Amino acid sequence: MICTDIIDNFGKLTCLSNLWNSLALQATHSSPFLSYAWVSSYFEHSLSSCEQWFVVAAFEGEELVGILPLIACPYSFVGFSGIILRCPHDDHTFCGDLLAAPGKELKVIPYLLVAAAQYYPRFLYIQFNHVSECSPILQYQDALPRGLSFLSSPSGYGSFLPIHGHFDSYYKNLSGNFRRNLRKARNKLEKLSGVKPIFLAGPDAAMDSFVRFATVEAQSWKRDAGTAILLSTKLMAFYGCLTKRLSEADWLEWHFLEADGNTIAGHMAIRFNRTLVLWKIGYDAEYSKCAPGNILLEELIKKEYASDEIDMIDFVTDMPWHANWMVSKRSYYKVRIFQRGIKPNIYRLMDKVRYLLKTLPLARRSVEYYRDLMAKYKNA
Repeated sequence: MICTDIIDNFGKLTCLSNLWNSLALQATHSSPFLSYAWVSSYFEHSLSSCEQWFVVAAFEGEELVGILPLIACPYSFVGFSGIILRCPHDDHTFCGDLLAAPGKELKVIPYLLVAAAQYYPRFLYIQFNHVSECSPILQYQDALPRGLSFLSSPSGYGSFLPIHGHFDSYYKNLSGNFRRNLRKARNKLEKLSGVKPIFLAGPDAAMDSFVRFATVEAQSWKRDAGTAILLSTKLMAFYGCLTKRLSEADWLEWHFLEADGNTIAGHMAIRFNRTLVLWKIGYDAEYSKCAPGNILLEELIKKEYASDEIDMIDFVTDMPWHANWMVSKRSYYKVRIFQRGIKPNIYRLMDKVRYLLKTLPLARRSVEYYRDLMAKYKNA
């Protein structure tokens, strides 16, 4: 028999840390973003003063079989107001989804959703962000509990590099132009002194390397864009807490490239089952002619091909430069689960209209034309 519990304080949440992390590893859509280490750090450092977090935990006997972390957010639009329940998600917590024990997803998910609906009975919808194409919530839409309805829409792609075979074969399939650029960059790098890649994992990947990484990340374009971690007290607190918990779980890795006695490139990575999640990257712009970011990534790929310890390097996002490395892609989706009622139905209709405006060419052009017209009117 499955029973649920609502957790809304850090004392009770900490007691679940090992069971939750274990469930995140076992799930069919396993991801460090769904682990206790990541979600608890988000709860501590990423919420606004008007938001309240809670977690629905599902148990079958002593076994933790489901987790649904949610944030209750006040929301208002054109005179309508209500509460949105959303899974953790922002630029530093990429995906927000539930967890369910493998093979028990369709049995567990109704308990999680019903418990959340009972705890916040007047919610407008529950939102899941950037869920993977293999997430069980996408297969669950035809089996929702009575009174709930489902709406999903594409929310982009993520890149990943399968690791199988031999590095030499992989390298030969890269474009000739990119291989030439890598050779030129390596030739320039070899003129510097003390060039070496450093890969820290396990006990060596202490969280004190976080400051080293944050420093080199702030030497890149991210400093000018204002997005470097080192520039934000809030982000330093979040990543300080996160890297501590990832290190305690033995998942954290740091990769660095040294030259001239300086750290000129770095990665923050998470080794999760047989996937290496490459989450944060940075390089020193003063050494950009040597392409230190590309050289460090090439060394990493070469190392992982030789080790045979992983099946893929997950880049998580979808950036144009990923294409140079012959990556594959996966789809992400945004999912909203609505209650029955006037307000939820209005929001559901608005969601459908917004999706149509984004996908239908004529509608999209009409919206763009209207925006241009309004901009000209304002500037006249």
